[in-house]
Amino acid sequence: MWGGPTLSPTKRISMKAGEHRMYMTVILIFVSILAVMGTLYNKRTNNKVGFLLGGLFTLAVVGVTLIAVYDGLIGVQ
Repeated sequence: MWGGPTLSPTKRISMKAGEHRMYMTVILIFVSILAVMGTLYNKRTNNKVGFLLGGLFTLAVVGVTLIAVYDGLIGVQ
């Protein structure tokens, strides 16, 4: 056993609201930074198709990241 928390069907680990999703937001922020870096690299190397596709992907990922950060800080009701 690795010593981590174990879950049984009758007992759950209690977490505060929204606490279990923050690691996903951190991963989204990291992926957004990488997407922007890739898009800028495609622009710098004159890769027009890569810049277009990467730019669309970057817009989508950054949009989802902004929604996740908003939900984590303020909350969507």
